[in-house]
Amino acid sequence: MEGWRRLLPWALGLLSCQATTAWPDPAIDGTVGLIFLIERNDSILEAHALNSDQPLPSVVQHGGETDPQIWIGLYDVPLDQVGVVPGKLTLRPNADPSGPLPARTLRLSPPYTTWAPSDQLGPFERLEIPRFAGFCAPYEGYETAVTPIPDSTGTGLLYTTYARFGSMLVGNEVGLWEVGGDYANRKLGGTATPTTAPADLVEHPFVAAHWDAQIGGGQWFYQADGRLWLNTMGQFKFVATHPATQGATRAWMSGSDEHAGFELFILDEHGLVYRYDDSGFSPWRVPSQPEDLGDRGALIWVGPGEVWMLGEGGRVLRLRASEELDITPSELTRATSLSQARGVGVFVGDESGHAWRSVGGGLERLNAPALPPVTAVGAFGQGYLYGGKDGRLRYYQDGLPGCHDPIDAPNTVFRVSTLFDGEILLFSSSSYGGPPGPITITGLIPKAR
Repeated sequence: MEGWRRLLPWALGLLSCQATTAWPDPAIDGTVGLIFLIERNDSILEAHALNSDQPLPSVVQHGGETDPQIWIGLYDVPLDQVGVVPGKLTLRPNADPSGPLPARTLRLSPPYTTWAPSDQLGPFERLEIPRFAGFCAPYEGYETAVTPIPDSTGTGLLYTTYARFGSMLVGNEVGLWEVGGDYANRKLGGTATPTTAPADLVEHPFVAAHWDAQIGGGQWFYQADGRLWLNTMGQFKFVATHPATQGATRAWMSGSDEHAGFELFILDEHGLVYRYDDSGFSPWRVPSQPEDLGDRGALIWVGPGEVWMLGEGGRVLRLRASEELDITPSELTRATSLSQARGVGVFVGDESGHAWRSVGGGLERLNAPALPPVTAVGAFGQGYLYGGKDGRLRYYQDGLPGCHDPIDAPNTVFRVSTLFDGEILLFSSSSYGGPPGPITITGLIPKAR
């Protein structure tokens, strides 16, 4: 607060023709956020959003025949918790106001001697306050379209993988669907389109899939009976059979990027991990007795010969050729989600609502608000989305405050996928944690800038 009091007289002195050098302190004790606003003749000239640790910035002189009015909107919570980006606000004439409105306001009028509490919101009712548009990413905002997956009952959604630029393949127990949109017009399609697949998927559905970055546009599919397929341009080719399959109803698959030699890893619900390359299958993790991962397993490739997985009991395991490391911090409650952002790190969400990131081969908790329980975590931009319970998500990126519930999906989000063109697909269901039910895909599409 002292920073505001120290700089306020000097800043406001720029707005007056008088030689006044001292101004009264505004009654802002207990306030943790404010918006400082300059107004003349019902026009907003300048506005700044500040948190308690930020001094009032220098403001430019606004000359004119009429002296401006000075307003401060006071907030009882940090601005980032109500979705406002601290800093100088971009003013948009004739824009719709977007709130959030301050809890109370102060007004300073010529001759600028006394701050007066106001029972009016004044210009704040006309101010469009830039929010964390596009989850703090360089987008202006998002449009949302909802696409239901037909007949998605039983075991629910089993996997997602890229299909092509602007679309994704998703699968459940009754089929394989392509979900995408009209890229040119920035619209998601209103339906999921069925695709061709091997004829016995009804009896042995695909339970995992992985997009092959090396061949570009191809996908690997793992079938419930252990068969491995490669799909290129809609043509499915049988490749191999898993040598130690125990009959999986759930599995997870991840593989190398375009900068490393080809390798593919498969984790099944029993905790068994196998590696596949041009020489065939080889064991990577064989538990002493079968584990029960249920539908809470996860697997990501992080580098040549190394994968991270979620194991039994929500443990985070780091696997190398002959090494298994349990890197679960003691203060991390059961891990629930696992994701990776290239060049940023591996991200983990836990039941207590906290988010973690890989550092030096281990995990550290991020200084981001808890949103329990974390049901989904997904890479986006230079950071990641986490949360998901009841459709609420937050975004975290180094150097930016956390966004507070930037979007709301229809139901609890259990998976986040990002397409190549920046579109985000949120997979949600009202039955998360209970009997499987219908799956809804919410597509978040960046608006054209």
